[in-house]
Amino acid sequence: MIEISTTSTENDLLRQRLVEANTRLVLLGEAARENERMRIILGFEPPAGYSLLPSKVISVDYGGNRPIAATINKGANDSVAIDQAVINQFGLVGRIKEVMNDFSIVQLLTDPANRVAARISDTREMGIVKFQTGRGLMLDNFLIQGTIREGDMIVSSGLGGVYVAGLLIGQVQSVIRPTEEPFCEVQLQPAATFNSVEEVFVLRSVTE
Repeated sequence: MIEISTTSTENDLLRQRLVEANTRLVLLGEAARENERMRIILGFEPPAGYSLLPSKVISVDYGGNRPIAATINKGANDSVAIDQAVINQFGLVGRIKEVMNDFSIVQLLTDPANRVAARISDTREMGIVKFQTGRGLMLDNFLIQGTIREGDMIVSSGLGGVYVAGLLIGQVQSVIRPTEEPFCEVQLQPAATFNSVEEVFVLRSVTE
């Protein structure tokens, strides 16, 4: 009986050490991936006249099968305010919708209620970016006579006062010019990947 009890205890210890070792490997791998992301982020510069407040996404809210809002770990105590733009090193993520003392809610571009005044980076022609269920991110209100093609970069125009001009929104993926319709159907490939966003920046004016 003593030998059986000793063997059982040793097996329990071995299993515990195996779990601990596997956990350490997972944590080391995650730390390496985070370090790589931070190396990319550290080379990212804010637009002139603005500062970046680094923030972490702590939860995500979904509408159907897509994220539409994210909670970040910065709030009023960090001078976060409603309608400040939220970006990452790839492009525009959304805007601050609600602010509490220690955290805030970000309305993502994938929320159909969100709108961004936008323009083509090269030609400066304008439209409105919004997410359409079943179609994805679209450039709306772009006249059919306008000059646009696949691969064009779409940036915020700065009109409306929420999003500073020049923030990258995405790239034109397809353009359809329906007959007898005033506007093109322009589908975009978003610059940011909303299903895996982890670190973001709140964009604050240096005067705020």
